[in-house]
Parts: sequence; C-alpha cells; structure tokens
Amino acid sequence: FIHNYIIPFFLLLFKGLCGFALNDSIVQDHIHGNDMNCPRTNYGYVLVDKSTGEILKFGETTMPNSRYSKAYLNSINAEMKILLSGSKEEIHYWQYDMNNYFKYKYGEYPPEVRSKNGW
Repeated sequence: FIHNYIIPFFLLLFKGLCGFALNDSIVQDHIHGNDMNCPRTNYGYVLVDKSTGEILKFGETTMPNSRYSKAYLNSINAEMKILLSGSKEEIHYWQYDMNNYFKYKYGEYPPEVRSKNGW
C-alpha cells in the first residue's frame, strides 16, 4: 500500500509545492512488482525437475536472479528456466494460461502450484 499509493502521492505533492518533479525513476522504483502498473520487465519462467524434466510450475517474477534461493531449488531438485519477458500484465496472464493448460492436459496443476486456480 505504502509503495503503490503513499510514496507517489508525496512525490506529486512535492512537485506541486516546489514547482519541479523528482526523477520519474523514483516513482517507478516504488511501484510494487505485483502491481499491474509495474513498469519493470517481468519474466515468465518454468520450474523443471533436474532429474526427470517434469514441469513443476509456471511462474512470473520481476527479479529472476533472486526469485528462489539455491537451497529451495535444491530441496525440490529444480532449476528455473526463463522462457520469455514482457509487461506485468502479459506475463501474469501467460503464467495463468500455462498452468491452466497443464491442468487441462494432465488433469491437475503442476505440483508446485499452490493456488487452487492456477495463479
């Protein structure tokens, strides 16, 4: 809430009071990665079992290098493969579509999908 609404409000207030704007990147840096208005590049990825090649999950992240710790990936014997990049909205719906296509084809969501509807 603070990052998406309060900080941009104060930046606009600052502009109104002082007559000049702070760098726009400051505003962009404070939009949360889960906000559909997030301007940062979003990445679509798949988690794959390193031994079997089984798909474990389709997901999205704005921070692919830190999305999962090495310890976590090792604990599920997985590797993360970046498949595409795009806007938050594009990749968000891509993830949903991929997990639901998997369910359509195999009768259940990939094993690491924790939600009941494919998100």
